[in-house]
Amino acid sequence: MARVHLKKRLFLNTTFLFFLFICFLPILSPFVFFQSIDLKWIDLKWIDLLKPFAFSLGQTLMSCVVTLVLAVPSAWGLMALKRHLSPFVFLSVEYFMLIPSFLPPLVVMVSLLSIFHFFPFGFWGVVGMHALFELGMVSVFLSRCFSKRIEPYEVLFTLHRKTIFQMLFLLVSLCRRDVLMVFGLLFVFFFTSLSIPIIMSGGGFTSLEYTMYAIFKNANNWQAILPLYFVQIGIIGFVLLTNVKAQAEETSLEKKSSFFKTKGVAFSFLPLIPSIGILVGLFSQFSKGFSSALREGLEFFNSFVGTVLVGFVSSFFVFLLLSTLAYFYQTPKYRKYFQLWTIPSFVVIGFLFHTLYKPEMITAYFYVAALFAYLFAPTVAKLGLYQQIEGIDGQIEMAQVLGASQQKIFLQITFPLVLPWLAVLSGLAGLWAMGDFAISRIFFHSDLTLSLKIQSLMAQYRWDQAIFLSWVLLLGSFFVFLFFGGLAYVAHQKLK
Repeated sequence: MARVHLKKRLFLNTTFLFFLFICFLPILSPFVFFQSIDLKWIDLKWIDLLKPFAFSLGQTLMSCVVTLVLAVPSAWGLMALKRHLSPFVFLSVEYFMLIPSFLPPLVVMVSLLSIFHFFPFGFWGVVGMHALFELGMVSVFLSRCFSKRIEPYEVLFTLHRKTIFQMLFLLVSLCRRDVLMVFGLLFVFFFTSLSIPIIMSGGGFTSLEYTMYAIFKNANNWQAILPLYFVQIGIIGFVLLTNVKAQAEETSLEKKSSFFKTKGVAFSFLPLIPSIGILVGLFSQFSKGFSSALREGLEFFNSFVGTVLVGFVSSFFVFLLLSTLAYFYQTPKYRKYFQLWTIPSFVVIGFLFHTLYKPEMITAYFYVAALFAYLFAPTVAKLGLYQQIEGIDGQIEMAQVLGASQQKIFLQITFPLVLPWLAVLSGLAGLWAMGDFAISRIFFHSDLTLSLKIQSLMAQYRWDQAIFLSWVLLLGSFFVFLFFGGLAYVAHQKLK
């Protein structure tokens, strides 16, 4: 019996190491090309690299600060708004706030820029667009953290009659670990952002990611990119290692106070601004873009088919990756390794895939979809999957006490409970893959996807047709998203 148990543990540890090797291999593979730090192959000096580095670090820190400064009072406002609305209406408001985070990034930028003609470009343009993208998601997340932690102190706040600013300071103090966790995730997202700096930099300062993109595109030189990759890995690794994950504390105090019923509601409308702007932008020029597309005979059917194919395949690959990750993550001793799994540079990994294999014709769509699955899987896993699995630790421990194997626990407990979340996150990754144009441009030299065609129309200032194709992209994106959501619902019903 002991020998059988030892064999099972050996098999589990071996398969875990193999999966971990697959997860981290592409991140470390670029160093195979490293021989020496030599920039003589291109007309570039170390002092020239300080500008994109300073821009990346500056816009990342400022984007994090602006997003959190707006999200903290918004989260407090959501706490107050929740007491005035029914659960269904409040949940609908939260979903509406999440529109910028759950739409293809290019669609969000096209719709917002089509109506906000005064929107700045350059440093503040990148910071502003980053904040608009993530304000809703961060506000909803923090409001739920605040609700868990603040309840025991509501009566105390009421008795001492705290001002609004004192209240916000106390909220951050009580939930500082949650805020630091969000700051770390935002830092990684903003620092590795590529599409937004390309569109919003206005041809001025560019980010470290875009600098590596331009260097490799023009010089095809790994030795020039890898020193920057060293720096990027070092910064992101430091942030991840110092980012302490908060553990939610259970509270038993059920008292309510008038302070939270009357103050802060106005702040809850801040995250609604980006979502409203997106809808207004999408509707404002749809009819004009539709008529213009018909008049000029705009061809997009092949691009639409290619985009949907990339979305479906990337969602399927992400589903497989997340399911395997969930199998290992149900074992607590493995969790710290997956929490450090992130992609330090989309550009370097994208060019690595391009260097290893240059696909042609239909193979290119599947290859690019596999690349997107690898790029987006670590990010979507942090959007609730880890927390979902940690929430069923009690059931997993009980099954282990009863002698259930790792495979049986996963098939009968973990997988059925997290299946809907796996499908939602896989569909979300498909949405992001369908809306990407920067990485797709590495492999496709013509507009073979809708995102590439939209980006070309934006470069020609044909905003009306770009809006029309954004609607087509949204149609395909939601088809992919709803397909995976429907499969998850059916499977969840059968597994009950």
